Amino acid sequence: GFFHGIHDGFWKSFDFNVTVNEAISESFPQEKTAIIRNYPILEVIRSCKDKKKNEKLPIIVYAGFLNEARGIKEIINAMEYVENRAQLILLGPWKNEAFQDECGQLVGWRYCQYKGKLPLEQAYNVISSSHIGLSILFPHDNYLFSMPTKALEYMAFGLPIIMSDFPFWKDTFSGCALFVDPKNPKQIADAICKLIEDPSLREKMGAEGKKMVEAKYSWEAESIKLVSIYRKLLGY
Repeated sequence: GFFHGIHDGFWKSFDFNVTVNEAISESFPQEKTAIIRNYPILEVIRSCKDKKKNEKLPIIVYAGFLNEARGIKEIINAMEYVENRAQLILLGPWKNEAFQDECGQLVGWRYCQYKGKLPLEQAYNVISSSHIGLSILFPHDNYLFSMPTKALEYMAFGLPIIMSDFPFWKDTFSGCALFVDPKNPKQIADAICKLIEDPSLREKMGAEGKKMVEAKYSWEAESIKLVSIYRKLLGY
């Protein structure tokens, strides 16, 4: 629909095109197209205090849209195996009430807490209080080669991640994540327990992820590219 319309001629009236990933950029002429990704703003993240030192239980966090394709049922089912060794916190809007009710009936729900759809600063406070971040997306085409913003935010806070075992993600996030079959709750639970039981591994992977974001995946770095495009268009 929309991108077909652009491809068929709307883009011809544009001086320059900015997209968020390679798949979209392929619809535009490469000589006047750039990819500017929605990476975390480090200045905002650095303003949040680390609050996880005093937590009695390790906290696992998922932030984002709550639907089937984001593996929500699978991570809740994983908590059935983890039991009371950790708590899962969910942040974000539900697909609909029916899916929320369905998830609430799962055995693993007793080890979960839903905090709602929070403003960014409050969501960051929850993430900064957590120990492990989850990015367990199903292998849909638009996810396989994506750079998941929430995973990068977890990394910026020094959290190790448990991620879907997409080859692109395994290459990109090696050293700061454990990789699992997103449709296998037991495998997800085993990865959670591995990180729960090994604080030194959590710290090592979290430090590696934080270093990676600060070096390559921040909005501060992306904004330089965007300003450069503006300068070029304005003749500066």
